[in-house]
Amino acid sequence: MRLIVRPEAEEDLLQAFSWYEDQLPGLGHAFMDEVTRCLDSIEQRPLSFALVDGLSRRSMTRRFPYALFFVVGEEGISVVAAFHMARNPEALSQRLGPVA
Repeated sequence: MRLIVRPEAEEDLLQAFSWYEDQLPGLGHAFMDEVTRCLDSIEQRPLSFALVDGLSRRSMTRRFPYALFFVVGEEGISVVAAFHMARNPEALSQRLGPVA
């Protein structure tokens, strides 16, 4: 299936990359390596991830407190958010609401 990272999810990832890179040079790259691992897993077996909100599914990163939220549809797999798990869940539900 085709994997699409929506612009809002790309922005989430860029912000997280910048924050981690500011904390320690190279940490942002380690974060993106972990995100790539998650994206590969999503692409290979999207239906193996837990449903969290209607049609939305979640893949957790191992080393960082982030999850990728995605929807599997006819056109492919759409990653709609990269969400730090300490954030207010209301912000996430607003993002997932129109998609799910």
